[in-house]
Amino acid sequence: TQQHQYHCKQLDFSGKTKRCAVELMARFILIQTLINRFCSLNQEVGNFAGVVQEIEHDSVAINEVLDVISNIAEQTNLLALN
Repeated sequence: TQQHQYHCKQLDFSGKTKRCAVELMARFILIQTLINRFCSLNQEVGNFAGVVQEIEHDSVAINEVLDVISNIAEQTNLLALN
C-alpha cells in the first residue's frame, strides 16, 4: 500500500539520517582529537623555545668564562717569558 511505501521511505530516511549523524560525530571527534594534538604540539614548541633561550644564555656565560681563562693563560705565558 501507499502508506506502507511511505513508512518504508521514512524508515530509510531515518536510517540515512542516523548514519549521517554517526559519521558527523566521528568526524567531530577526529577534529577534536587533532585540535588537542595541535595544542599539545604548540605547548611543546613553546617549551622547546624556552630551552633554546636557556641554552643561548648558558652559552654566553660559558664564552665569558672561556674569555677569562684565555686571559689568565695569556698572562701566565707572559709571566713565564719574563
